[in-house]
Amino acid sequence: FEKVHQSFIKNLNVKHPELSPTDLRLCAYLLIDLSPKEIANISNISPESVRKRKQRLRDKMGIEASQSIEEYLKSL
Repeated sequence: FEKVHQSFIKNLNVKHPELSPTDLRLCAYLLIDLSPKEIANISNISPESVRKRKQRLRDKMGIEASQSIEEYLKSL
C-alpha cells in the first residue's frame, strides 16, 4: 500500500490529525475500494460495524452526506 500510495497517510494525518490508527486503516481500505463485507472480514467485525465506523469517520472528517467518502479520500 505504501509503495502505491506513498503520501496518502501523511497527507491524511496533516489534514485530519484527530484520526486514530483504526480510522487511518479504514481510510486505506476505502481508498482501495474494498467493500464493507471485505473490510469486515479483514477486521473481524460485522459489515454493519463497518458501516457505523464509516459514518463516524465521515462525521470526524466533516464530510457531508451528499459527498462520497471514497471520492474525498481519492482527492487527497
